Amino acid sequence: MRWKTLVANHRPEVLDHLAGRDEVHMGFADSGAHLRNMAFYNFPIRLLRRVNDAISSGKPFLSLERAVHRLTGELAAWFGVDAGTLRVGDRADVVVVDPRGLDASVDGYHEAPIPEFGGLSRMVNRSDRAVTATLVGGRVVFERGGFAPGFGETRSGRFLRAGEPRGTVSAPPRGVSTPEIAA
Repeated sequence: MRWKTLVANHRPEVLDHLAGRDEVHMGFADSGAHLRNMAFYNFPIRLLRRVNDAISSGKPFLSLERAVHRLTGELAAWFGVDAGTLRVGDRADVVVVDPRGLDASVDGYHEAPIPEFGGLSRMVNRSDRAVTATLVGGRVVFERGGFAPGFGETRSGRFLRAGEPRGTVSAPPRGVSTPEIAA
């Protein structure tokens, strides 16, 4: 038997208001903690869709740039982690989002087997049209709905520790400007 229930975010106007509040931490994405009963781990993409739709309808509640910063640089700064901005010399962990893919497809229901658990079927979110590529350490690890060859067989990134010094790549030559761009 399968049923549907409403667990949160059923008042869009309140959700829009909260998304713009500095006091609200925009970090909950579930990230796969639940296998069978809910799948909220594409929360960041769904937020970008809400923002994009509101802008398109002429009723913006947050700019797209501010939404991206709330999901990246703002969180990294709060946790004290060297991430969330694009600057020359930084490690290249990047998600490429195509705004044309921020559509109803990000809300779709999907299941996928977990080989490590004997093929147990789990709920998943697919954002293949929206997330066109993911790079870790400058290497493509996910593109066009699939993982890069060898993904999961070798280390792609590393654990980021709070308070670790910024800039994990050789610094640019002296005198080269390195403006910070909010990711």
